[in-house]
Amino acid sequence: MSQTNIFVFINIFGGIAVLGSYIVCLMMFPEQREPLWGGVVGTTRNVVVTFMLLAAAGYLTFLYISIFNVSADVFSSKSPLNGNLILILTISFLISSTIWMPASVAFLETSNSLFWYLSVASLWIAALSLVGLLISVTTTDFSTTSNIPKILSVGGLAIITFHCLVFDAIMWVSRFPN
Repeated sequence: MSQTNIFVFINIFGGIAVLGSYIVCLMMFPEQREPLWGGVVGTTRNVVVTFMLLAAAGYLTFLYISIFNVSADVFSSKSPLNGNLILILTISFLISSTIWMPASVAFLETSNSLFWYLSVASLWIAALSLVGLLISVTTTDFSTTSNIPKILSVGGLAIITFHCLVFDAIMWVSRFPN
């Protein structure tokens, strides 16, 4: 199986896991919907929601370009660790993103600090995985295509990285009333 196919597989199943964990938590614990915002309210919440949409679009742009436009470059011998780094960081990002909401709900339900630490760690692992993806894609030689796919891919990753690092790992954690 090619690395591109593995990447697709990781993103399909990882994406289902992330969205599934959110849906299950929000359906089973509707009383935790507001507390999950972690003290982010008003205009700031509107900005965060807008950035969530931009971040999702940014990741999907990176995903599309990696699969359809430049997969030979992203997973070539010219990319860091021959493209394996992209796979490892993507797995790390998606697993940690899957853990965040269940760990946060568990903390809200039990006040067990272990769940708080797991929630915070999952946010930081997701953010740092994205930083690694951003660096990896930025340093990959896209010489077989024009610069536009690389610019769009890096731009998309930059948006989701900013969101996960600034809004989630820093702002949400610092504002969460624990």
